[in-house]
Amino acid sequence: MQSSNNTSSSSSRTSGLGTIFYSPFLSLPIPPIIVAEWTSLIPLVAHLASSRHDHQLAGEAALSGRLNVSLFPRLGVLDGIARLLARGPDFLDRVSTLSEVSNHVWDVNWGSAFPCANGAASSIITAYALSCADQKSVRMPEHVTAMSEIQDPKKLDNVMPESLPVSKAEKLGVATNDIQIAMNKSEQTLRQLPGHKEKSTFRKPEVELSFRRYQTLHVIEFSRQKLTSSYEWYHLVDQVAESHTFKVTRFLLLLGIAIVLCLCGIFGTAAVVLIGVVTQVMCQFLKVQRPPGFLDNNENHGACMLLSSHKNSSTWYLYNGDRGVVDSLLNKTMFITPSYGKLLTHWFRIAHVIQLLAMTFIAAQKGWDGIALVILLIAADAMHWRYSKNQLARRWLKTEDVCVKAKTFEFTGRTAMLAAIHKVSSTKVNTWMDEIMAPVPRRQALLNRLSKGPDGISVPDPDFEALSRFDQDWVVLHSGLAAQAASVLERELGKISWV
Repeated sequence: MQSSNNTSSSSSRTSGLGTIFYSPFLSLPIPPIIVAEWTSLIPLVAHLASSRHDHQLAGEAALSGRLNVSLFPRLGVLDGIARLLARGPDFLDRVSTLSEVSNHVWDVNWGSAFPCANGAASSIITAYALSCADQKSVRMPEHVTAMSEIQDPKKLDNVMPESLPVSKAEKLGVATNDIQIAMNKSEQTLRQLPGHKEKSTFRKPEVELSFRRYQTLHVIEFSRQKLTSSYEWYHLVDQVAESHTFKVTRFLLLLGIAIVLCLCGIFGTAAVVLIGVVTQVMCQFLKVQRPPGFLDNNENHGACMLLSSHKNSSTWYLYNGDRGVVDSLLNKTMFITPSYGKLLTHWFRIAHVIQLLAMTFIAAQKGWDGIALVILLIAADAMHWRYSKNQLARRWLKTEDVCVKAKTFEFTGRTAMLAAIHKVSSTKVNTWMDEIMAPVPRRQALLNRLSKGPDGISVPDPDFEALSRFDQDWVVLHSGLAAQAASVLERELGKISWV
């Protein structure tokens, strides 16, 4: 009995004071043992960084112009900052294209293809633009009802998916007469069966729709202009948060919290808070530099770049508009680490080691230290909301005087989508689509037919005449679909307002 009481007393003392049995200056009530054990393990399981966070770190630095660190960053983030400052461009080259899916870019105007240089930054801006856009996608026409609609651009403006009725047989490419003959034969066979009654009705078989692999195209257009936006509440929050008074007050408040934690014997969490405070002060003075010619257009035309995860994708992103903005997001370096940043590399490495020791100490210490660290984790994430993806995108667009608009379109196939993009871009280069659509003779005939316009369709085309009857029908069909889709693209984008 006495042994049982001793064990219970020991467990209570362990859960309250931790495994080091230190009596603090300010005593706290004893927490439940299950809570003390559980909370001490949560940070080590749920608050670890991965290679994806290096990719995210590069994107956030590219948009904010500084290194933004939470009060309690994930374990490994500080080491990632140290590697960024030490390696510079080499680190950016490795992590900028590193994500769950590595994106690939095709320059429609120049015919080049390359991996996306700023995968995290471009994805943040794209997600923000799509969140501000109308969520209802535009369905592209599935067939061409008449050749006059292909040849007359004015009629194309009135063509919408809803106004294009098409029978199931036409979608299958089967003649209506052939289907009627097949149904008549089936009815005659039914009449010859024993016990057939004349009054019975024959149920005509339905023709199933042919399989289509629909392609989703998100069009994101950029422009350099200063928009007169309404005064929103988060603009005031930004001004207050960036003021020196707020920063000094916050620094002193966090130091006071660390002292109180030490008086309560919560040493591990106090160490994490001190590391976070000092690291945030370091990052305030560590601002990244923009490269020369940042966001400048070095050509005399706009951009038209197609992006996807791979060449056989079903989701695509078309970036057009100001070439300086698009080229900087997808192809160029967006920031350079300062030369004096290498001096701070040692601090971030030491801070990473101290954070590792503090988190493992808390996992072994348990007690109130684990509970306090979980509370700190939740509070740090809440205080870091200003650096969420949407806020970073909004702030970057406002700072650089860039406005954006987006719209989503659904195509019935990849050929019509690529041909429509080619027609909208007005480019004479077609090598950009070689990896996506093979450069076969009928592709060349299709592009020739689109480039001629309505007045040039009647002019004989040697590439078209050399095709088989099947390929000629294919060219006629997809040229009509592409012409209609190009008209819909231009019309719908003209209706959208900038944000």
